[in-house]
Amino acid sequence: MNRPFAAALTLALALVFAGWDAQGAPSPADVDARRARLRDASAADPTVDSARAMIRLAEGAEGELLPEVGRALVQLGEKAVPALIEARGGAAAPATRAWATDELELLGKRTPGDAVQTGDRALLCEVLRAYGATRDVDALPAVLAFVGAERSDVRTAARAAVLAYGDVALRRLREAYAARTGVRASPSTPPDAVAHALFDACDRERLRDVDALFDRGLAAEHEGRTADAVIAFDAAVAQQPDYPRRADAAPAYVAYARSVASSDPTRASAYLRKALRVAPEGAQADPARSELAVLEGRAMSDHGLTETTPFARALALDPTNVAARAELERFRVDASASRAEVHWVGRWSLGAGLVLMLAASLAMARRSRRQS
Repeated sequence: MNRPFAAALTLALALVFAGWDAQGAPSPADVDARRARLRDASAADPTVDSARAMIRLAEGAEGELLPEVGRALVQLGEKAVPALIEARGGAAAPATRAWATDELELLGKRTPGDAVQTGDRALLCEVLRAYGATRDVDALPAVLAFVGAERSDVRTAARAAVLAYGDVALRRLREAYAARTGVRASPSTPPDAVAHALFDACDRERLRDVDALFDRGLAAEHEGRTADAVIAFDAAVAQQPDYPRRADAAPAYVAYARSVASSDPTRASAYLRKALRVAPEGAQADPARSELAVLEGRAMSDHGLTETTPFARALALDPTNVAARAELERFRVDASASRAEVHWVGRWSLGAGLVLMLAASLAMARRSRRQS
């Protein structure tokens, strides 16, 4: 026996005794351990991550566990689709990729068009991200179909997937941009720039009606018709809660709230909170918070609580808040009047006391004269 052969034999025996054979396959004990973990994963709540965990258990043990993993994934149904897409397009062994393709067919997801047909938005996002991770060119048209989706989570997932394709997507991106706009992108434009131009074109088309509503609201606000303005803004934001220009509606919401604050404080509060929803931070949020503080202070006064703190806070948030300044002035005047009244009552009490003392002295003097 020559030395190289003896060395190879020694290494093979060492691997066997360590629980692995010369091809890196797991030992029977390791397969049994994986099988036990597979049973645990199958019994847990079905999720996309549990499908990924099951497939990882089969890595390096394809001949032993792939059929069992496949049966478990079929039980998961659609939840297994993103993990199978990743397994089919990743760096796994050819046998694993072929197996993942077969499993997708068993689930009725033979093509990308089939895979994106689901009523579960979160699952759709996972499918789109899986295609981006694997850069599956055949799936690119299906992914592009969602870059202008109404739902922001789906739209975001599709756009992230498209950007993940990189140069692979360039030709299809140019075609999609030309079909959408009628304009061809320059051959020198990089893929990410074409992608963002396509996204912008989709947004313009998707938001056309909402833009018209919002512009109507801005025009009404400019003309002083705040009631009409907030109706238009309400409709626009209801159609597109994440509308990019929604913060511009905050001043109209605040103005309308001020106009109804005295007659309907509940309605005023509701519109001030709308203002904070569309503009939660920054200079546009301070007037809304200031008016809410005024309403808080007035509510305390209505319940007999004399407290200037809410009005002072309102004025600090918005120095132009006329209502807050008027309330603080009212408290100042009332306090001055109260002090004057206390002063007058004190002087009257003192005078009355002196008169009583004088009367008592006179009475005592008369009594003394009679007794003498």
